[in-house]
Amino acid sequence: MQEYTFALKIGEDYLISPMEINPDKTLFSYCDIESAQELSLLKKTNFIEAIKKDYEKFSFNKPKPLGAIFNDCILRRLHNKEHLNQIHFNDFPIVGFSSFGEIYGVGIAKSLVAIFFYEVENFNDFKPRYLKTFIQKYSDFKYYYLNIRAQKLEMTNEINKIILNQLKQNTSEIDKNTSIFKEIFEELENIRRSLTTISKSFTNFTNYLEYNLYQSEEKMNLEKEVQSSLKNIDQLNSILDLISGIAEQTSLLSLNAGIEAARAGKLGRGFAVVADEVRKLSENTQMGLGEMEGAIKLVIQTIQSIAKSSNSSTQEMNFIRDKSNEFSKIISNLINSGKEISDKLKQRSNVGKDFEKNVNQLKCYEDVLAKLNQY
Repeated sequence: MQEYTFALKIGEDYLISPMEINPDKTLFSYCDIESAQELSLLKKTNFIEAIKKDYEKFSFNKPKPLGAIFNDCILRRLHNKEHLNQIHFNDFPIVGFSSFGEIYGVGIAKSLVAIFFYEVENFNDFKPRYLKTFIQKYSDFKYYYLNIRAQKLEMTNEINKIILNQLKQNTSEIDKNTSIFKEIFEELENIRRSLTTISKSFTNFTNYLEYNLYQSEEKMNLEKEVQSSLKNIDQLNSILDLISGIAEQTSLLSLNAGIEAARAGKLGRGFAVVADEVRKLSENTQMGLGEMEGAIKLVIQTIQSIAKSSNSSTQEMNFIRDKSNEFSKIISNLINSGKEISDKLKQRSNVGKDFEKNVNQLKCYEDVLAKLNQY
């Protein structure tokens, strides 16, 4: 890129303005570059030849000047200092100074602006090209500024369209996730109610079971089998405490899910947190119910062993077996419900990240609009 430079095209002229653009897309500029301005990449010309060619073109059909004032951009001198001593205007005196320049409000760099003084007998015979083209040049610059404003408005409209489409996509995604959370909320409520019912029924059942097993031990001297059943019942009671705790957590998270669904209009950033917590809870519920199902099966097997050993088919034993089977079926259904909830939440596990990404994109668009509106 050493042999190239950047410039702004205004009419038929190219005005060198920015310094360079780094590979990381950082723009270095000695002059203000407005949004919507288009940069052209130009190949650098020979410094000495360019000055000679421009002066010859300017001085064509003009007398020798009395003198000149050169407003030479300091950057032009800094970047061509090895060639400065090769420039000679021996026919007339020159006064020069270095500064940053502009033409009709457009900042320029690496440029030379000169004022030449002439002595003429008849001014009408002296017609500098610049005077002839002033109106056209002025019109070009005026059109340039109007075109920049139009391009800014076009860019603003395009960004607004992108933001609107992004919001529409977010709204659609929010509606979808709101519907899913409502379904999960209802399913969690059903699980909570079922667990509450099981907790009450199972307490009565375990008390009944313990009493009848003690009676069986006294009647049939089945100490080993009865102790095994009582041990399993203790395990069931422990699991029941876990299930009760899960029921309370389920109720709380169900409420949070409902709140986040209601906040969906604000992009629902809390979806991710609630979804993750509900997913963990559903997995814990599934695990606890699985352990409970296994423990109930052990109780059923032990009861069947007792019934077989005692060669008895009493009304109490039949009731215990039926009740155990009933609990086993209920818990199996709850396990399936917990698995369905867990699967749904796993499918939506990235919803929070997606929302965060969309919000960040919208923030970028807003920043661009703010910069466009500064000018």
